[in-house]
Amino acid sequence: MEYEADLVACTLTAKPRGERNHALCEESAFDRYQQCRGILMVNHPPYTVVLTYTDEPRQLTMQAVDSVLVAPLIEGKMAVPFFLDDEEFRFDDELARRLGVAMLNVIAAGRPEVRQHLNLTQHPIEGRP
Repeated sequence: MEYEADLVACTLTAKPRGERNHALCEESAFDRYQQCRGILMVNHPPYTVVLTYTDEPRQLTMQAVDSVLVAPLIEGKMAVPFFLDDEEFRFDDELARRLGVAMLNVIAAGRPEVRQHLNLTQHPIEGRP
C-alpha cells in the first residue's frame, strides 16, 4: 500500500533530520492517504513560498503560505523579480538553479555566517538551453 511506503520513506529520509521532520513527513503521508480515500479534499489557495534558514538546528525550511495572508507583510519589502516575458516560458532546470542561487544569496546577505558556505555559480551556465 502506498501509505505504508510513504511511512517507510519518512523513516528513512526525514527521521535522520530530527523528530519534527519525521512527524511532519508522517502527517503529510496521512493527508495524502486521506485525500486518496476521498476523505480529505484539498483546495489549495495561491501560495507564497517562504524560505527560512535557522542555526539550531542548521537547516533551510520552505513553507507554503496563503498569499493573501502574506501580502501585507511583504508590501514595500525588497523584491527580486524573475521576468517570464516569453509566452512560451518554461520552469526549467536553469530557472530553478538561478532562483535557488538568488534565494541563497539573499539569505547570506542577512546572515554573513552563511556566506562562507556558498559554493555557487552566480551567472547563467553557458551551453544550457
